[in-house]
This record gives sequence, structure tokens and C-alpha cells, in this order.
Amino acid sequence: MYSEQNYPGYEALITYLTRSRNKSFLGFLRRCRDVIVATTSATSRWVDLDHTWAVRFISEAGKLGDDLEEKVGSERERRAKKLEDYWNEVIYECKLTTYFAFIY
Repeated sequence: MYSEQNYPGYEALITYLTRSRNKSFLGFLRRCRDVIVATTSATSRWVDLDHTWAVRFISEAGKLGDDLEEKVGSERERRAKKLEDYWNEVIYECKLTTYFAFIY
């Protein structure tokens, strides 16, 4: 049965949040890129992915006692272009994976 706590990438997110001293949204994305690529649809839009993962990051951090909403908002604002590039690369990797899976 599917539970909101069992979304793809949940374990990677919790591990990052519990083990990292200096938590950052971009740091999480970089560290867990393989998991994020593996759990992303090639048809996704970068803005939707960014929003979804930011909400998850803030929510799970809050459950662990860290209020990171302001920090994540500021980080997303300051690094908007870098995040857009990151997500577009993730989507491209997903498309390649889907393409090669289809060929073989």
C-alpha cells in the first residue's frame, strides 16, 4: 500500500536530513542525484520537480525539528538558474534512460 511517507526518494531524503550538519536543498539534490533521476518521470517539468522536492525537503526537515522553510526559499531564489539547470539535466538523463530502455 502506498503511503505519503513511502514516496520514491523518501529514505534518501531522511538519511540526508539526519546525517547532514549543514543542511541545504541544493546539497541534498547534489548528494542524492542518482535517486532523484531514478524516481523522476521523463515527462516532468523542472518547475514541478523543484516545487515537489522543496516541499518534501521542508516538510521532512520540520518533522525532524529543523525549520528550513526560509533557508530553502532564499536558496531557491538565489540559485534559481542553477536549480533550473539541475532539473533540466535530471529530465534529460531520464529521457536517455527511457530511450535506451526502449531500444534494448
